[in-house]
Amino acid sequence: MPADPFPSSTEGQHLSRTPPGPLPEPIMSLSYSCDGSATVVTVSGEIDMSNAHLLVELVESLCRATAPTVTLDLSAVTYFGAHGISALLHAHELVTAVGGRLAVGRASSFVLYVLGVTGVRSHLELGVTAPSAAPIAPVVTRAPLPRPAGGRGRPAARVPFAGVKFTEHRTTLR
Repeated sequence: MPADPFPSSTEGQHLSRTPPGPLPEPIMSLSYSCDGSATVVTVSGEIDMSNAHLLVELVESLCRATAPTVTLDLSAVTYFGAHGISALLHAHELVTAVGGRLAVGRASSFVLYVLGVTGVRSHLELGVTAPSAAPIAPVVTRAPLPRPAGGRGRPAARVPFAGVKFTEHRTTLR
């Protein structure tokens, strides 16, 4: 007779919620160090919707000190999306509300690109940029529309791509 796949007794069995072997890398890691009146918060990994609030909570706890100076090190951040931007802006708001100062001391080129494309970069105090120290080209969000020759400042009419015919399809639901 085969062994019962659902034994009624757990006696002698090892019950564990963690899988055997090494633990996986965390999605995000936060650490901070205080150097006199300034605090450096180092973030590594991904800042996404599952953990962005942790950055805000850490900065909020640091704001309990009088007029904190907080510098963020984002040089090891590998993913930075909308929730990361929101967390950064919320942290900036928290620090400035108590008369403190929040600066991004270091940031990966990826983070700087996202901040530039979204327009958030101009609202933050940036220190040392990407760890590679390579100059970062300005971000162009849209190209200007072509002007008609000798025109009156109105943009030229947009025409479809050559050889492409646009058709309209309508669907009636009954």
